[in-house]
Amino acid sequence: MMTDFWYMQLNNRYKEIADAPINKSQIDKVLEAFERVKHFSNTARKEGLLALEEAADALDKNDNLQVFFGQLITLVVDGTDTEDVYCIGMNKILAMNMCGMDGLTVMMYLHGTLMLQAGYNPRVIDEFLLSYFTPEIMNEYKRRESVNALPEELAEAKADEELIKSLCKDDGEIDEKDHSIVSETAKSLQLLSSMEMQRLLKDTGNSSLAIAMKGLPGRVRASVFNNMSPRLAVLLAKDMQYMGPVRMRDVEECCVDIMKILLKLSDRGEIQDKDYSILQVVIDMYDSAEEENRKLRDKYKELRTLINRIYSE
Repeated sequence: MMTDFWYMQLNNRYKEIADAPINKSQIDKVLEAFERVKHFSNTARKEGLLALEEAADALDKNDNLQVFFGQLITLVVDGTDTEDVYCIGMNKILAMNMCGMDGLTVMMYLHGTLMLQAGYNPRVIDEFLLSYFTPEIMNEYKRRESVNALPEELAEAKADEELIKSLCKDDGEIDEKDHSIVSETAKSLQLLSSMEMQRLLKDTGNSSLAIAMKGLPGRVRASVFNNMSPRLAVLLAKDMQYMGPVRMRDVEECCVDIMKILLKLSDRGEIQDKDYSILQVVIDMYDSAEEENRKLRDKYKELRTLINRIYSE
């Protein structure tokens, strides 16, 4: 989305900032914008884009920068195409003739809005917006972070710990007679040693793992979390929290992917063979069913095309 024209405009803002003295109020505006986009991106990830409408209504109507951000958010909530949001935003920036630090702020608002519309992880959005900071802004940002670091870090660490506990506290039993792919995945993961679990997780994508974990019982989730670094465990837990409810079909598909990795590692002797014959049968049955479903979907598309052609004639 970012074009040569965008970077030309951004470069102009930095030149204007370099040519003029920077005062504290200007830096405050940039840091406030950063925190505001951060808040909106977290809200969108947890509650969906529609939840941003109420947040946008609370913005200061007497602040041109916040009004601009609110207009962008309204476009996103209304379902405006990303390309159009970018073009409208750039047109408004040029029409407002915002220079220097204010110009940098509105460009941060636009970039942040496009990223939250695209569903980026809030941590990634933070990193992108931090990359806009000049050395003076970054120094002030770090100074404020250091002042608030200890209580905020303790509170965040406590919240992260409680989140992981909440995801692991269900006491659902694993039915040994249930040979569904999710149940077989739970049984297989429960039998792994710590070293084997860590080896499996090394080859497993975080996205697939988060979705699969939504369908697994608490004791299996706990085993996964306990065999990850604290940082990765928190990221995984937050991904599970932010994604909300998922379709069982997606859970099953991700479980199949993970169990195929398990079988591959077992064949290579990197994980001890625990008689995965039933697991292999379940996976084969799942793959066969998916292939049949794919064929049915293709036939349905062909039928729809034929019906549309008949009616168009």
